[in-house]
Amino acid sequence: MGATATQPLRRAMIRTGIYTGNGIDDRDIDIGVDLASKNNAYVIVKGVIVDWPAHRIEYAQGDLSMFYNNIVDFADFIQAFVATGFQVGMDSSVNADTVVYRYIVFWGEN
Repeated sequence: MGATATQPLRRAMIRTGIYTGNGIDDRDIDIGVDLASKNNAYVIVKGVIVDWPAHRIEYAQGDLSMFYNNIVDFADFIQAFVATGFQVGMDSSVNADTVVYRYIVFWGEN
């Protein structure tokens, strides 16, 4: 068996929570985890009145994220992983004023 370029993860971590939208672009959602430096990061956001959840994986390009019902990526939803968690845009699917959103975040620890 040959050597591999990556190390296996020792454990998978999960964080869940809620936030209330404010409609302001480039909003950081502070979950207390530096997702920008984590391996295998994945976040799902679902509003209580939104039909489809948005999701983003660590190797997404630019500020693009995805929906489970489409094959194209969208901008202005889950925009980035940041030092305190993740950043959302102002689209109503992830940040409409006064709407409650639930999130679940997964990442790997070595």
